[in-house]
Amino acid sequence: MRNKINAYTIIAAAYFLILCIWFYVINENRFTFDFQSTTTNPFYFKPSASIWFQNFVIQHFNKVLIYLLCIIAIPFSMYLLLVTIYSRYISTLWASFIALLSLSVFKNFSFHAYLLDIFNPSVDDRIISAPLIFDFPLPGLSTLYFLIVYFFITQYKKIRLPLITLFSLLVAADFYVNAIDALFLVAFWFIYFPFKIYREKLYPLGRVVLITVLQMLIIFACIYPGLSAGKINPDLSPVDTLPWYNIYFNLVLPAALMAMLYVIQRIDLDEIVFKFRHIYAFMLVEGFVIILTTTGLFSIDLLVLRSRILQFFIHLFYFVPVIYYVGRPLYQYTRGSEAKSFATVLRENIYLLYSRHEKNISITLTFLLLIYNLYPLLAFFKNQ
Repeated sequence: MRNKINAYTIIAAAYFLILCIWFYVINENRFTFDFQSTTTNPFYFKPSASIWFQNFVIQHFNKVLIYLLCIIAIPFSMYLLLVTIYSRYISTLWASFIALLSLSVFKNFSFHAYLLDIFNPSVDDRIISAPLIFDFPLPGLSTLYFLIVYFFITQYKKIRLPLITLFSLLVAADFYVNAIDALFLVAFWFIYFPFKIYREKLYPLGRVVLITVLQMLIIFACIYPGLSAGKINPDLSPVDTLPWYNIYFNLVLPAALMAMLYVIQRIDLDEIVFKFRHIYAFMLVEGFVIILTTTGLFSIDLLVLRSRILQFFIHLFYFVPVIYYVGRPLYQYTRGSEAKSFATVLRENIYLLYSRHEKNISITLTFLLLIYNLYPLLAFFKNQ
């Protein structure tokens, strides 16, 4: 455990140093960076809280403090929160890698493209861009708010009515921070807390239903002013082509891997459903939005959808159950699908690969990811 903690400390320090380099380059006006660019985006529902906070920061902070907030404070806070959230289920090393991967998003250069070119590296103008998480207030501030609310909701072992109501108000407030993120947070909240309080027998079933309806009314009352003020563009048309790559990789692949693990391991279905029910809630909401957009019932720019909380947290969260169950201890079964020869061979090979090389694989990938975060800076200095 000590080695893992030390490795995590080194990774965190390296990421903090990279953020400091970005801050230096941008603050010295050596890199074009417009942190206000997101305010020009059209919105169905105006993120009034985000815009108010942005205006407050601009009026009361100087440029250096604004850059410290956007480039160092917010991204590094999100990194620490993500590691804490992921490490509830998986090892600290894997949590560190996935947290860093969640934040390592650039406009024109993906991590998988970088890995494909790893043996023939090239630094060119197409990758000269700052990480998208630097954008303020969206997605930087909105993602941080989402993670803070999610963290505290899932931190409490027992939640009673006063705390439930407080969390409902915080969930509703996310609508005014970023309505797209709020869609996922609301879905998560109503999948998470009713099952939690019922399974822990804090309230009888009838009262759980009553509390749930009450919280729905509270949230609706809070977001109604924003809903009524929102405007839907009537000229928007259904999406012509679906983002099949994102659908397969972000929805189909994690579901297929979990189905495979369920077949080759004796995993309690009740555990799968309730332990990770909030992840399935996120999946259902994303699939529902894609269906609405495809049919034209409610058109939304899928690029905007994917560039919010989905990109910086949820999509990688889909793979956490897979890593969690891959690392389970190895057992020999005498009956059921998991006792068949193909299941035994597959289960043993997966476990041996994970148990023997987990540390080496996670550290290697994290090292490559840290280098990837430096690539835009290398491209920038190349052109100086």
